[in-house]
Amino acid sequence: MTEEITKVAWNLSAQLLYEIANLLSSANNNYISGHISKAFYSLQGVKMRFIHSLQAEERDTLDKYEQLISKLIRANHTLRNVNNTRAANFLDKAAKIYLIYNETIMDYLEKYGYLISEKEDASKMVS
Repeated sequence: MTEEITKVAWNLSAQLLYEIANLLSSANNNYISGHISKAFYSLQGVKMRFIHSLQAEERDTLDKYEQLISKLIRANHTLRNVNNTRAANFLDKAAKIYLIYNETIMDYLEKYGYLISEKEDASKMVS
């Protein structure tokens, strides 16, 4: 019975890591393509996959970044047809905050063990 529970836990952990990896990849591809809002929502999905690991202060920090980015993206969408220069400025600001948000999430993923650490000797497959 314990072996079955361990297998189920491993399968769920593997699936969680797979989802996080896919969302990170999607966020990076969207950011590179210039789709800040899509990149932001993918990265927000990453947070939702490991939010249970975060402390209250860490959640608050991410929430503040999310609120700022959301406001800037909404402002960009509102002004897009009226004033392209101001809309672009809002999007530039959102992109800068997105980078900080991304870095913060990556730091938390590393802190809570969701990232696989680098090997000392990358030329070997087995330690």
